[in-house]
Amino acid sequence: MPDALEPRVAAETLLGAFRSQAENLRPFDPAMQDDLVQEMALAVLLETKSATQNFFLTLALWRARDFLRGEMREEEAKRHATTL
Repeated sequence: MPDALEPRVAAETLLGAFRSQAENLRPFDPAMQDDLVQEMALAVLLETKSATQNFFLTLALWRARDFLRGEMREEEAKRHATTL
């Protein structure tokens, strides 16, 4: 693959894109944006093979969305527990 990047290089290269996507996913919440950037970088770093930037960015976005879903479930469970 001519445009393939090692995961470590991809994580560093895409850091700005991760930050931008985090701002889009959770505007006005800097702490959550930081968490999302970390989750996206981790998703890339856990890969064992080289791949394209597009693959790594897609993988990172999936992980960020899954992370947000988990956070939303936790918030909902807390709200539900306090209303019982």
